[in-house]
Amino acid sequence: MKVSLSVAGLARSNESEKNSDIGESDLSATIRQLLKLIRELKAQLAEKMAELQALMAQQGLDAETRQMRAQALQTEVGSLSGALSSANAQLVKVIREEGLSAEQSASIASLM
Repeated sequence: MKVSLSVAGLARSNESEKNSDIGESDLSATIRQLLKLIRELKAQLAEKMAELQALMAQQGLDAETRQMRAQALQTEVGSLSGALSSANAQLVKVIREEGLSAEQSASIASLM
């Protein structure tokens, strides 16, 4: 018997494996969700920064095209940075509200 997953299924499988440490933690569902969001935003931000660096190093593009693409990527980087800041602020708020133990706080730090 052979089982194959669709591309979407594989992506979900990889996503769940990537965050399995968060899912297995003893933290509240809200904190786990925020940690997963923060990880995803960090990954997206790193991807856009890499795209921007690759664009700037790319030969053969005229200056106007490079500038237009760079501005678009910089806008995306700015949006992702803002979302990451908001998610971090929300995490701090929830941590304060829940009054976590020192062990749980250390767990959060290690999962970020």
